[in-house]
Amino acid sequence: MTYCHIDLLEVGMQTISVGEAKSRFSELISRTAAGERFLIQRRQRPVAVLISAPELERLERASRAARRLALALVTGFAMGVDFPNSNARFSRLAGAD
Repeated sequence: MTYCHIDLLEVGMQTISVGEAKSRFSELISRTAAGERFLIQRRQRPVAVLISAPELERLERASRAARRLALALVTGFAMGVDFPNSNARFSRLAGAD
């Protein structure tokens, strides 16, 4: 499995400790349902992220689209396929409109 590193603070997440998350869990669930995101840390190291269910679904769809795109690229290049108008076709494959 391949992992991609992104700076979670750059995507608008509030950082909280595990203890704070435990004591404010109900509030955090409500805020997450309203669209906020939280990065949970233990000893200043990220251990979990709290996001809404629709956000998780969106991320999973994007991940599947990226895998399909990568597979199409690898398969096409391995077969020596020329990719005319590849930008538009790959954008559609990746789900970018």
